[in-house]
Amino acid sequence: MYRSVVSRRCVLVCVAWIMAMGFIFGGPTRAQTPMKVAADAPGFQPTMVYQDFGHGENVNTFNGGLIVDHVSRIAVPENLGGLLAPRRVYNSKDASYIWIPQATDPLPPHGWMGFGWALSFGRVKLVIQTVDCSNSTQAAFLYFKQWFYVDESGAEHRLYLAATGGYDGTESWDGSPTTPTNPPPKPRTGALYVTNDGSYLRAYWSGSNSWPNDGGTWTIYYPDGSTRILGGDGTSFLAPTMQGANNSTGDMIQNWSQQGWYTTSMKDRAGNTTAVTYRPYQPSVDPVNHPYAGQQPYMGAISSITDHMEDSDPSHRRTIEFEVFTGQTEASELNGLLHSITLLNASPAETETYSYTLCSYTAPVNGVATTFQYPELSEVADPVGLDTRYNYAFPSYSVGDSIPQLLSRIDYPTGASVSYTYGMWDYFYYDNQTTVFDSDDIEGVTSRTESGAELGGSSGLNTTTWLWNHQYSQNDKLYLTGNDGQQRCVVYATTQDPLGQVTAHLFSCPLTGYDYPAGIEMGQFLYSMGNSISTDNVYSNCVYSKITDLDWGGGDAALCVDVSGPCPALQIPRGNSRTLDTVETEWAAGSKLWYKKVQNLTWDNYGHYMLTYTTGTNLPEYWVTARAYDLKYASTGPYQLDRLVVSFAGTATSAPTGGTTASATGTFRMVQQDYTDAAPFPNAGLLAYRCQMRSSVGSFSLDPASPRSAMVTPGASDPTATLAYLDSQGQNSAGGNIDSLVKTPSLGS
Repeated sequence: MYRSVVSRRCVLVCVAWIMAMGFIFGGPTRAQTPMKVAADAPGFQPTMVYQDFGHGENVNTFNGGLIVDHVSRIAVPENLGGLLAPRRVYNSKDASYIWIPQATDPLPPHGWMGFGWALSFGRVKLVIQTVDCSNSTQAAFLYFKQWFYVDESGAEHRLYLAATGGYDGTESWDGSPTTPTNPPPKPRTGALYVTNDGSYLRAYWSGSNSWPNDGGTWTIYYPDGSTRILGGDGTSFLAPTMQGANNSTGDMIQNWSQQGWYTTSMKDRAGNTTAVTYRPYQPSVDPVNHPYAGQQPYMGAISSITDHMEDSDPSHRRTIEFEVFTGQTEASELNGLLHSITLLNASPAETETYSYTLCSYTAPVNGVATTFQYPELSEVADPVGLDTRYNYAFPSYSVGDSIPQLLSRIDYPTGASVSYTYGMWDYFYYDNQTTVFDSDDIEGVTSRTESGAELGGSSGLNTTTWLWNHQYSQNDKLYLTGNDGQQRCVVYATTQDPLGQVTAHLFSCPLTGYDYPAGIEMGQFLYSMGNSISTDNVYSNCVYSKITDLDWGGGDAALCVDVSGPCPALQIPRGNSRTLDTVETEWAAGSKLWYKKVQNLTWDNYGHYMLTYTTGTNLPEYWVTARAYDLKYASTGPYQLDRLVVSFAGTATSAPTGGTTASATGTFRMVQQDYTDAAPFPNAGLLAYRCQMRSSVGSFSLDPASPRSAMVTPGASDPTATLAYLDSQGQNSAGGNIDSLVKTPSLGS
């Protein structure tokens, strides 16, 4: 429910308007526009769309970012239907930074899997936000602290101090906001932190009296009831090192690539806990001249993962062990990099191994061309010896070695090969500080080619190629009329499939700081063979179109505020953006052959529309689906947003109505279900029963303030499934697994 690479909601994937440049440079970041930040956003963002090619390969349609998400073959099933499997993730948006070791930026700009790759269960980091006040009576610059949760995919979720409980939401600097110096700033103890990016994550920080020697812990709350603990000891926390304001280069956090809190514990809604341990951080004593000399130059290098199978029988406990390269020469740059992953006590033994190559690049240092190197993941061999290989290349637009190598080819053990090329294009944006239009460059994927041996023979190759073209300059902007009749500014990118057919994707391009967030797909147009988009009339030669209107707000979005006052405000994009309605149409020679409109009604404030209905060609009635969720989001008690308690599906004889309630009249089938929070699974929300009402109903009304009011008492003849669960005490640690399922009435009734 919360995970989809093309959804406008998801748990692990997040903000389209993150302060991504803060990740690249570590601070300070100016008050950036949503357009600029969306262009550099890594990972899976809940409001953006991706083309999923399988094999874990995805391309962000808006910004061209390549995300490769490869799951380790070292994986074990867990209680409650979970799977414990390390994921190695490549983000091309995290690999676009040319690094020159220097006093202000001495540490390798990557983690323990080489340039562009990560293997992490989550990290919270500090970013310094700079507000330019040079046109006011304030100091030239004011500095504010911001916290980001980086999930497994590399997506960054801004954690806002909630404007509640006596806090106004603004986190000014600890001390003077004009001179950010050590000790580094810390989060607010016991305060609620929230998100507005559609991920619906929440967080708390538990402080320490010995900050920054002891970093305390962050708790991240997912909307499915699971939690993560980050930090707690010296191997899972590294305090940010401040080096004073440097507005020209943006190097205020010296150890930006390593600092922060790393996940040490993961707990599901039934209380099953998985522990993560790390290797001690041992960087080089002279990183400017010898950045790779340390025995462990990377924070977040995992040592082991131990799951929750910890009853009286130790054999039920499973541990995945991670080994790194040690004792290597400095020139090899291998020390501290992931070398192998092993499932302990497996029979037969299961080990996955990792290999690396070095990339050389040249950059000017004091006017002198100087050669540097960094490691790149080159090969992964699974437990049975099947290899996946990775190759890299400098993009064609790189002047000399001014841009790092990017992932250019993947060779799979099946014999298939995939290659990528990259391009650079111009895009314009509205600067919310200078209130003028500006432009910048964006880099991304421009082609993907997949090759394999021909079927039935070994000669030649089967080849398919996808192409992308982005038109984001100010002269390329268009105005799209939405389903509500309003015109909005958009820019467009085209994709060409292997058969040569072109699809145009129209993305929001805000002309003010408070317009639609940037990078959200608002229109999609498929053209007849041999044709493409015409900027004079986007419907010309179109055979299919899809127009999307958006809504926003709800959840914790209202609690996300930022800087305002005599300086230019840090404008918060409209939070928790979501689809309000879509209209799909098929065309022939400019005439409609068929259309379908999907309309959503009555937002429950935390991730769900209560009613969706469909109208269109040859649909004399209204197709309706409706659902009510028993939301748990109080500051005390469980945080769960996925407890569906009642749903309806059928046809309505008149248009359903929305507003404070969602109602419809017609013929509907009803399903209801409920949950157990009783011991031994307090607040777990495990499904207790599910009932399909045998008789249809003629009407319903759903109230988000009282979702259970639509529930009824099942009759003796209504098919019902009742579940019971295994307790983790004395039951082979099967916490939350189904023990029994009883159907009533029995078969034959």
